[in-house]
Amino acid sequence: MQNNQMLNHIMDCIDSQKEPIIDRWMADNALSALFAKYEVSKEYFAKHIASQLFDMVVESIKTGIKATDYDGLSHLITFANAKAIKFHQLILLKDALFFAIVDVMYARGVFSKKAFDELSAIFSEIHKEVSEYILSKNVDFKAVYELEGQKNFRL
Repeated sequence: MQNNQMLNHIMDCIDSQKEPIIDRWMADNALSALFAKYEVSKEYFAKHIASQLFDMVVESIKTGIKATDYDGLSHLITFANAKAIKFHQLILLKDALFFAIVDVMYARGVFSKKAFDELSAIFSEIHKEVSEYILSKNVDFKAVYELEGQKNFRL
Protein backbone atom coordinates (compact mmCIF):
# COMPACT_ATOMS: atom_id res chain seq x y z
CA MET A 1 0.00 0.00 0.00
CA GLN A 2 1.70 3.04 -1.30
CA ASN A 3 0.40 5.87 0.83
CA ASN A 4 -0.37 4.52 4.29
CA GLN A 5 -1.18 7.95 5.74
CA MET A 6 -3.80 8.61 3.06
CA LEU A 7 -5.17 5.09 3.39
CA ASN A 8 -5.37 5.33 7.19
CA HIS A 9 -7.28 8.61 6.93
CA ILE A 10 -9.69 7.11 4.40
CA MET A 11 -10.21 3.99 6.51
CA ASP A 12 -10.91 6.12 9.60
CA CYS A 13 -13.49 8.07 7.57
CA ILE A 14 -15.03 4.86 6.25
CA ASP A 15 -15.13 3.35 9.75
CA SER A 16 -16.85 6.46 11.11
CA GLN A 17 -19.57 6.11 8.46
CA LYS A 18 -20.39 2.46 9.14
CA GLU A 19 -24.14 2.94 9.57
CA PRO A 20 -24.75 5.02 6.42
CA ILE A 21 -22.51 2.68 4.41
CA ILE A 22 -24.39 -0.41 5.60
CA ASP A 23 -27.71 1.34 4.91
CA ARG A 24 -26.57 2.17 1.37
CA TRP A 25 -25.17 -1.36 0.97
CA MET A 26 -28.48 -2.96 1.96
CA ALA A 27 -30.35 -0.62 -0.42
CA ASP A 28 -28.49 -1.94 -3.48
CA ASN A 29 -31.01 -3.15 -6.09
CA ALA A 30 -29.15 -6.34 -7.05
CA LEU A 31 -28.66 -7.23 -3.40
CA SER A 32 -32.34 -6.54 -2.69
CA ALA A 33 -33.28 -8.95 -5.48
CA LEU A 34 -30.95 -11.60 -4.04
CA PHE A 35 -32.46 -11.15 -0.57
CA ALA A 36 -35.96 -11.44 -2.00
CA LYS A 37 -35.08 -14.57 -3.99
CA TYR A 38 -33.71 -16.34 -0.90
CA GLU A 39 -36.16 -14.80 1.59
CA VAL A 40 -33.44 -13.08 3.59
CA SER A 41 -34.42 -10.30 5.96
CA LYS A 42 -32.39 -7.17 5.19
CA GLU A 43 -32.62 -6.13 8.83
CA TYR A 44 -31.30 -9.48 10.07
CA PHE A 45 -28.56 -9.54 7.45
CA ALA A 46 -27.50 -5.96 8.18
CA LYS A 47 -27.33 -6.52 11.93
CA HIS A 48 -25.82 -10.00 12.08
CA ILE A 49 -23.76 -10.43 8.95
CA ALA A 50 -23.16 -7.16 7.08
CA SER A 51 -21.95 -5.43 10.23
CA GLN A 52 -19.40 -8.19 10.85
CA LEU A 53 -18.29 -8.18 7.21
CA PHE A 54 -17.89 -4.41 7.25
CA ASP A 55 -15.75 -4.64 10.40
CA MET A 56 -13.75 -7.49 8.86
CA VAL A 57 -12.94 -5.49 5.74
CA VAL A 58 -12.05 -2.31 7.64
CA GLU A 59 -9.85 -4.14 10.17
CA SER A 60 -8.22 -6.23 7.46
CA ILE A 61 -7.26 -3.08 5.56
CA LYS A 62 -6.16 -1.18 8.69
CA THR A 63 -4.10 -3.99 10.22
CA GLY A 64 -3.09 -6.10 7.25
CA ILE A 65 -4.55 -9.22 8.88
CA LYS A 66 -5.98 -11.59 6.31
CA ALA A 67 -9.73 -11.26 5.85
CA THR A 68 -9.97 -15.03 6.14
CA ASP A 69 -8.86 -14.83 9.78
CA TYR A 70 -12.15 -13.29 10.94
CA ASP A 71 -15.21 -15.15 12.24
CA GLY A 72 -17.51 -12.96 10.13
CA LEU A 73 -16.46 -14.84 7.02
CA SER A 74 -17.34 -18.23 8.51
CA HIS A 75 -20.66 -16.78 9.64
CA LEU A 76 -21.38 -15.60 6.08
CA ILE A 77 -20.43 -18.97 4.57
CA THR A 78 -22.62 -20.89 7.00
CA PHE A 79 -25.52 -18.51 6.42
CA ALA A 80 -25.14 -18.64 2.63
CA ASN A 81 -25.06 -22.41 2.65
CA ALA A 82 -28.05 -22.63 4.97
CA LYS A 83 -29.99 -20.49 2.50
CA ALA A 84 -28.49 -22.34 -0.53
CA ILE A 85 -27.03 -19.07 -1.86
CA LYS A 86 -24.48 -19.89 -4.53
CA PHE A 87 -20.87 -18.77 -4.36
CA HIS A 88 -21.06 -16.57 -7.46
CA GLN A 89 -24.02 -14.74 -5.94
CA LEU A 90 -21.90 -13.71 -2.96
CA ILE A 91 -19.87 -11.54 -5.33
CA LEU A 92 -22.84 -9.15 -5.27
CA LEU A 93 -22.05 -8.52 -1.60
CA LYS A 94 -18.51 -7.41 -2.35
CA ASP A 95 -19.52 -5.23 -5.27
CA ALA A 96 -22.42 -3.62 -3.42
CA LEU A 97 -20.22 -2.93 -0.36
CA PHE A 98 -17.51 -1.35 -2.49
CA PHE A 99 -19.95 0.94 -4.28
CA ALA A 100 -21.73 1.82 -1.02
CA ILE A 101 -18.38 2.92 0.43
CA VAL A 102 -17.57 4.91 -2.71
CA ASP A 103 -21.02 6.57 -2.74
CA VAL A 104 -20.94 7.57 0.92
CA MET A 105 -17.32 8.76 0.89
CA TYR A 106 -17.78 10.66 -2.36
CA ALA A 107 -20.87 12.38 -0.95
CA ARG A 108 -18.79 13.47 2.05
CA GLY A 109 -16.01 14.80 -0.17
CA VAL A 110 -13.26 12.51 1.12
CA PHE A 111 -12.75 10.45 -2.02
CA SER A 112 -10.26 11.23 -4.76
CA LYS A 113 -9.34 9.28 -7.89
CA LYS A 114 -6.18 8.09 -6.13
CA ALA A 115 -8.18 6.91 -3.09
CA PHE A 116 -10.68 5.16 -5.36
CA ASP A 117 -7.89 3.38 -7.24
CA GLU A 118 -6.17 2.28 -4.03
CA LEU A 119 -9.37 1.03 -2.44
CA SER A 120 -10.34 -0.75 -5.66
CA ALA A 121 -7.00 -2.59 -5.70
CA ILE A 122 -7.38 -3.54 -2.03
CA PHE A 123 -10.92 -4.84 -2.60
CA SER A 124 -9.61 -6.94 -5.50
CA GLU A 125 -6.97 -8.46 -3.22
CA ILE A 126 -9.51 -9.15 -0.47
CA HIS A 127 -11.92 -10.66 -3.01
CA LYS A 128 -9.20 -12.99 -4.33
CA GLU A 129 -8.15 -14.01 -0.82
CA VAL A 130 -11.71 -14.65 0.35
CA SER A 131 -12.68 -16.48 -2.86
CA GLU A 132 -9.70 -18.81 -2.57
CA TYR A 133 -10.55 -19.42 1.08
CA ILE A 134 -14.19 -20.23 0.38
CA LEU A 135 -13.37 -22.46 -2.58
CA SER A 136 -10.67 -24.32 -0.62
CA LYS A 137 -13.09 -25.35 2.09
CA ASN A 138 -14.14 -28.94 1.90
CA VAL A 139 -16.80 -28.60 4.56
CA ASP A 140 -20.49 -29.33 4.28
CA PHE A 141 -21.71 -25.99 5.63
CA LYS A 142 -25.31 -27.13 5.37
CA ALA A 143 -24.50 -29.88 7.89
CA VAL A 144 -22.69 -27.38 10.13
CA TYR A 145 -25.82 -25.23 10.09
CA GLU A 146 -28.06 -28.17 10.90
CA LEU A 147 -25.85 -29.34 13.77
CA GLU A 148 -24.75 -26.05 15.21
CA GLY A 149 -26.10 -23.09 13.32
CA GLN A 150 -29.76 -23.37 14.21
CA LYS A 151 -29.09 -21.92 17.63
CA ASN A 152 -27.21 -18.98 16.03
CA PHE A 153 -29.33 -18.25 12.97
CA ARG A 154 -32.94 -17.25 12.82
CA LEU A 155 -33.78 -18.02 9.22
